[in-house]
Amino acid sequence: MIKKNQRYFNWINRLLDMAVLCMAYCLAVWLWLIRLGHDSGNPALRILTNAPGVLLLASFCFVVVFQYGGMYDSQRFRTLWAELMQLLKLFVLCAALLFGAVFMLKLPFSRGVLSCFTIFGYVLLSLKRVLLRLVLRAARRSGYNQKHMLIVGDGRLAQKYAAAINENPRFGCQCIGYVGSTGWSTAPHLHFTVYKNGSLVNPLSYLP
Repeated sequence: MIKKNQRYFNWINRLLDMAVLCMAYCLAVWLWLIRLGHDSGNPALRILTNAPGVLLLASFCFVVVFQYGGMYDSQRFRTLWAELMQLLKLFVLCAALLFGAVFMLKLPFSRGVLSCFTIFGYVLLSLKRVLLRLVLRAARRSGYNQKHMLIVGDGRLAQKYAAAINENPRFGCQCIGYVGSTGWSTAPHLHFTVYKNGSLVNPLSYLP
């Protein structure tokens, strides 16, 4: 179920990125060609009115590069700074390819629009990821989008690991059991417990 939900979430995330990129292009065209009045007859403006499919295709290509760059993998244990730096590298790569294609094909495309799009695109995508992290962390603190972990061993390292998981609910992980031999037990055994909304529940529904 978790993997299925993750796939749905990744598709929504990709579509949101495409929407953000299209928004960034619209802002770039509005600022450079309409607001500042640079060459209002430039093909960059005609793409919006006559060929929006080109914009969607370009956005799709960006998302494909993001996909292979790992931007849609789980960011649960990754710092925001590391995620934004990876996004910057991939976005600069995409922008360089876009500039290179315009230059090689000798298209009369506004460089100002492309420059504005590069800035707006990265800033908007970064803001989207910050907001997404805030929403997901709030959901994990409320008990949603949880990953359940089973620790094998009862040594000091295992205890520290379990404590770190329980003390950081923003990661969305719950230690549901550990294997070890403690107290009056005569052999290693499984201590398996699941809480939901503060109450004990049957853990069998969480097993594959």
